[in-house]
Amino acid sequence: MATSITSDDSLQGQTSPPFRFDDPTHRLLVGLAFLLIAVIGVIGNSLLIFAVMLSRKLHTTTNIFVVNLAISDLIGCLMLPFLTVIFVSEPFPFSDSFCKVFSGVLYIMFPASVVNLMLIAINRYTLITKTQRTFHKIYTKRNISIMIIFSWLYVILVIFVPPAFGVGALGYSKRYQSCTISSDNPLTIYYVALRLALLPVAGLVITTMCYIKIFLFVCKATSDIKQRKISSSSLEQVRKRQLRVTKNLFLIVCCYVLCITPYVVVYSIPAARNLLPWVVFSIV
Repeated sequence: MATSITSDDSLQGQTSPPFRFDDPTHRLLVGLAFLLIAVIGVIGNSLLIFAVMLSRKLHTTTNIFVVNLAISDLIGCLMLPFLTVIFVSEPFPFSDSFCKVFSGVLYIMFPASVVNLMLIAINRYTLITKTQRTFHKIYTKRNISIMIIFSWLYVILVIFVPPAFGVGALGYSKRYQSCTISSDNPLTIYYVALRLALLPVAGLVITTMCYIKIFLFVCKATSDIKQRKISSSSLEQVRKRQLRVTKNLFLIVCCYVLCITPYVVVYSIPAARNLLPWVVFSIV
């Protein structure tokens, strides 16, 4: 049963009419894009989780964070079909309470991916640039558990604490006719800025710094080996294998940055937010 939602976009003082993402064809296309992301994401992340669970060779500290990343992405992808239903249904098919809970959970899952990518980068940096003794001292079962809890708790605090104090609100947006950040709160712009700064931007900056430091370390180590004419040893073979894994993980980060950057840029510019649905569609 449809619910009457009365939130406002706070744009009534403008001379031009406020943007509304209400064209049925456009909404259908974006809804199908979300559905495609959901199908691919559910299959891919499920296979990854099962592969790590079933193979003892994959039971590494890095893969603990990779599985945590896959779990957050899997839950997020399982929720995307609800967005498809929202985009293709008329009138709005869910209650206001459902919309708040749904947008809250969705906004937890995808930023959690950034935090997990950051933890993976820190893990690779420590593994490659520090001694094995230092690495195993840092990545104990207890410390890994704390890091996993942090990856979720940090995102939850960033998403829910500001609205609890009246800075922004999650719920129905009349602009997009969907469950997202409610635009009737006068402090929404500050909530969006805070969320972008503390989650994708901060996480990706730290991630990038880790991979840059890994690159510089490898260049220096390679130069030292050539100068000393050191032959390849079993230790060097292990390091090469770890570097290969790190390169693959870095490519994943690059793909993620490529996908998320247009979204962050468009969402950061209020005048350009009417392009947001098409940014999502073009990323697919």
